[in-house]
Amino acid sequence: MSADSLDSIDHAILREVQRDARLTLQELSGRVNLSPSPCARRVRILEERGYISGYHAHLDEAKLGYPFSVFVSVKLDHQVDDRLQAFEQAVNACPEVIDCWLMTGITCCVSRSPTWSSSKAS
Repeated sequence: MSADSLDSIDHAILREVQRDARLTLQELSGRVNLSPSPCARRVRILEERGYISGYHAHLDEAKLGYPFSVFVSVKLDHQVDDRLQAFEQAVNACPEVIDCWLMTGITCCVSRSPTWSSSKAS
């Protein structure tokens, strides 16, 4: 099953599960207009084939005492293994850091191809 072979029901299941991973199978099947048994089969197949890779809880940082979220740009003097490992250890020691990515820029996009058309940016 490739992304192109997903049909509208598969896409609807993915959309609904992404919005609320705690939906019961009964609720999910109703939202995608499918009976529970075929819906369960499709969810299982989507999981087995890696389209659904896990279920997660989104925490409310403000309720946990962290009312501000910031993006911090860090520049290391050298991006070599020992420096990266030291930085990773330092970041892991900070409970306020909830995610850290090695990248440049802060834009996250999804695309069907690596080609970008400037007309899409306007």
